[in-house]
Amino acid sequence: MSSRFATALAAVSIAVAAFASFAAPAFAQGNPPAAAPAPAAQPPGEAVRVRGTINSFAGNVLNFTTREGETIDINLAPDFTVSAAIPLTLADITNNAYIGVVAETDPAGNLIALDVRVFPENANRANARVFPWDLTPTSSMANAIVADVQQQPQQTMVRVTYPEGEKMVMIGPETPIWTTTAGDASLLVAGAYAVINTRKLD
Repeated sequence: MSSRFATALAAVSIAVAAFASFAAPAFAQGNPPAAAPAPAAQPPGEAVRVRGTINSFAGNVLNFTTREGETIDINLAPDFTVSAAIPLTLADITNNAYIGVVAETDPAGNLIALDVRVFPENANRANARVFPWDLTPTSSMANAIVADVQQQPQQTMVRVTYPEGEKMVMIGPETPIWTTTAGDASLLVAGAYAVINTRKLD
């Protein structure tokens, strides 16, 4: 059954998995590449992030099924932006790289990576910090700089630093690693996995 949120949503930015075989479970929050246009002004209202699958795109409306199974319509702001998620490998995580890690924390305080985004080299690093994230009830996001990479038989250990300290990140062989590039509305096709940053409209 199709439904709508109690208040309408206006999408201001959309991240889409660019390949059918790649669907990152989360999209790190950070700065877009310098070449990617940014909205001149955001609509008023509370910020809402929704994750799920595009059903259709017509006019300025996306029909979308959320990860919770709700089917909704999302209005697109006039200056909405689209970015494409491109898969990478562990070889792309190198010293001094700026990464965003969605993770759970183990009892020792280490981060168990669920998802790793490698930001472009020219990304603004001012947002380097650790903060709560909405992928799971207990997940966090760590935007940080790679200080050391250690390959181990079952996983890769990455030491990252940020202004308040440092963390050890454990990356397993199946952990999605990706980056983004500027995209356009041609990526908004049925079946594509997307994460949409929206604003509630009054």
